[in-house]
Amino acid sequence: MKLESYTMPMAGKGWKPPAVRPRIQADGTYGGVVVHSSPGHIGDQMWRIPLPALKGKPKVSTVRTYTAETYNHALTANEAFAFYVNVAAGEFAAISVATMRLKRSADGAGTLSVEVWEKNASSLPEKKIGLLGAIDVASGLSTSYQDVTVWSNRHAWPFLGPNGGYLVLNGNGLTTGTVYWAGENTVANAHAEWNPATSTWSTVTGELSATVWQGADFLVLRGFQEAYCYPDGDGPQAWTLELDDGSQYSVKLREVEGQWGLEPLDVDHEGILVDAAIIFQPISEVGQQALGTT
Repeated sequence: MKLESYTMPMAGKGWKPPAVRPRIQADGTYGGVVVHSSPGHIGDQMWRIPLPALKGKPKVSTVRTYTAETYNHALTANEAFAFYVNVAAGEFAAISVATMRLKRSADGAGTLSVEVWEKNASSLPEKKIGLLGAIDVASGLSTSYQDVTVWSNRHAWPFLGPNGGYLVLNGNGLTTGTVYWAGENTVANAHAEWNPATSTWSTVTGELSATVWQGADFLVLRGFQEAYCYPDGDGPQAWTLELDDGSQYSVKLREVEGQWGLEPLDVDHEGILVDAAIIFQPISEVGQQALGTT
């Protein structure tokens, strides 16, 4: 079973594909009942798939890493830097942990947002998928370079467009001073920068020093559930779900149920969700198309 290009964990016993059932309405009348029957729709009922358990470790596999410290990329208020995360066509990746090599100026203060963005056809950041976390500049950064890790035990934000996306360090909340992101300055068009004066992204020379990891199944599924659901975002997305028999459905992932049997305490800590289930809202069965006339 696959959700987009993500191979889902094995379902538990007793699940069934969604089915179309007639809509029945019974109205009481004097002396009896009138029953109305009409065609049903595949989306009339939610579709619950039980799972034996879901793994919830935040750091499972490395998606991309680059290490360099020969150049200081300077970030000031309202600017943003974007670290490109390449994903091979047809492959899947979702980001739940990011480490960046950062430092601040002595007067650095404010908040940095660490976000995951999709990529457009021009290889620029297009739209935020979700928020990974935040960094308090004054207390979370030093005036010397250090590896700063931001992680989630709730989401692994999925890259769904072809060839990956971006890890974005958003300086909109930087109030004073400068933040520096280590890297190099020779590889052409290796990362992207946001220009607040023109409200545009552009690719610029230089690689940034960062590593991003994908988390386990629970985090990935929650990422599908809440991608683009931040304030003023596009809201819940319709995904293609393919069953093992090849049938496909357009669905929205409404809920990932379960409770922590073992909750992760850090990025390398195992996590297990028990009594787990996924609840989909079916929208349509892909391929149900009528032939037209001319």
